[in-house]
Amino acid sequence: MHRWKRYVRGFRREHNFAFSIGASSGTWRVKHLGTLDNQNFDNSGLYAKFQYSFHLPIYGGFGYLLGSSVGYHYETADRRQAFRPVSATQFPGILAGLVMNFTPVLRWSVAIDAYLERLDGLADRDGIGDDPTISITATTYDFGTFFDIFYNLNWGLRLEAHQRRLIYTHPHMHSGDQDFPVDASLKKDDQWMGLGLVYHLL
Repeated sequence: MHRWKRYVRGFRREHNFAFSIGASSGTWRVKHLGTLDNQNFDNSGLYAKFQYSFHLPIYGGFGYLLGSSVGYHYETADRRQAFRPVSATQFPGILAGLVMNFTPVLRWSVAIDAYLERLDGLADRDGIGDDPTISITATTYDFGTFFDIFYNLNWGLRLEAHQRRLIYTHPHMHSGDQDFPVDASLKKDDQWMGLGLVYHLL
């Protein structure tokens, strides 16, 4: 029997905290922004993310988790591109998933995280007509998998991988007989891999 067995009792339940950093890559799909129509732009960046999750067992080492997360994405861009992405702040959302404790040392989880993400200053810089700069709050869905390796009773190393989709579509605005289009309809698909620390509060 592992020496932590009597403390963990087969399942690391209740309060878990994690902080991770990682690198991302993906594609912006700009359906409409200013004079840009149906164009794709590559992107890359760096992530920092803090996650809280509450774990409860279902049977043996298998269970589920609920929680939330906050984060920041520093996005790099080729200044020659007509589309200029910006860094983003992730607001707390809803995290839910499944977790498997193989031993008191090894744990694997999969989860979906839904949240809002704020981007201030997205820009069309193609030099054709007006070059708008907009600030948006987009809906983001993040599917992640996490592998935790505990090196002492409470602390562990986390390896994680994510697939994300960000969606923003603003409807037309109406005022009387006039119709004012808001030139913003875009998506972003990206992936990121990270490394971090996880703390289980026994």
